[in-house]
Amino acid sequence: MRRTTLDGAVLVESYISSTTKLDGVSIVGADFTDVLLRKDQQRYLCSIASGTNEVTGVDTAESLMCP
Repeated sequence: MRRTTLDGAVLVESYISSTTKLDGVSIVGADFTDVLLRKDQQRYLCSIASGTNEVTGVDTAESLMCP
């Protein structure tokens, strides 16, 4: 998923394939609660995470379980 805009998306309990590479995505306000991700992809998403989802009220970084 290159240069994809997931701003405000609700991805709760989704499965993102282990071969999927999220490169250049925008995730402002996206909710990734209980999404299965590779650890390297989680670290990358945490490095760009910002905002709060308007529907669920969950912070993007919190939903990704960022440190």
